[in-house]
Amino acid sequence: MSATTTYETHPLAALIPAMSDDEYARLREDIAANGLYDAITLYDGKVLDGRHRLRACEATGTVPRFVEYTDDSPAQFVISHNLSRRHLTTSQRAMIVTSFLPELEAEAAERQKRLGRELGGAPLASNDAKGADRVHSGKSAQVAGDSIGVSFATVERAKHVLEHDPELAQKVRDGDITVNAARDMVRKAETNGQKRGHVETGLARPAGVRRIAMQAEGMALAIEALNLTKSCERMTIDQRSEALDACKAGLRALNTLANALGR
Repeated sequence: MSATTTYETHPLAALIPAMSDDEYARLREDIAANGLYDAITLYDGKVLDGRHRLRACEATGTVPRFVEYTDDSPAQFVISHNLSRRHLTTSQRAMIVTSFLPELEAEAAERQKRLGRELGGAPLASNDAKGADRVHSGKSAQVAGDSIGVSFATVERAKHVLEHDPELAQKVRDGDITVNAARDMVRKAETNGQKRGHVETGLARPAGVRRIAMQAEGMALAIEALNLTKSCERMTIDQRSEALDACKAGLRALNTLANALGR
């Protein structure tokens, strides 16, 4: 039986976009010339990392080497071993990380439960459990983003797009649009939907709550971008692009607020 049919791809590995034809061709040529440097990682009998290397080994007649993943965070392992070494934009990495958040949160929750059992602690109360879920969510996004050089705010924006417009999220994932531009499109659609509802139902429009929240977040983005400028010389092209988008979003919000206050 061939190597590629012996091992299935683990679902976590499948969340990472496949290599382009050119990327795979270069990998295959390198393995043909130099052999396999990095072993293929297995988890639960499936390929957790290295599905393209395994395919290239079979294509070139190279004998593959395998190692078993034995730690407790396979999702973080896949993120760290793939997104940082692939030619992906900041927006693409943020959107891909967002797809891993449910698994990362589940892993964090399981580690906390295991620690509690080891320390002989009592189970969390219902309200405490809900609070812990929110902590897991935020911490998981922070850790995942830090591991590949993406800010927590960018991951949160990607999450917002994915939750409200999966098709638009796929465009970000494919590199067709930045996550900031996608988030602006989602907000515009939400605002237009609210206006339509106002006309159709004749109900009074909420007293600027949504707009104020949007303006406040825009200002927060501007502040975040300002902090980033302190290390501009060390920023990549993708990071500069994200910072520029944040500045523009903040300026638009500040102008809107200034105009409203001047009336």
